[in-house]
Amino acid sequence: MKVLIINGSPHENGNTSLALKEMKKVFDAEGVISETVRIGSMDVRGCIACRTCDRTGICVFDDVVNQLAPKF
Repeated sequence: MKVLIINGSPHENGNTSLALKEMKKVFDAEGVISETVRIGSMDVRGCIACRTCDRTGICVFDDVVNQLAPKF
């Protein structure tokens, strides 16, 4: 099993980061492969339901979502 941990907080070492680090410890102890990505300081556009991603495999908005999509 693999887990993608997405930190959406703008605070690099805030409470969300601390909580996610604790979760990573649990995953590691259980033998679960996990990766944490921090997107809190990046631009992320909201979905407008244009369905372009269905046709092309990428979002019409070129933001971090397209970079992370292969990991989903």
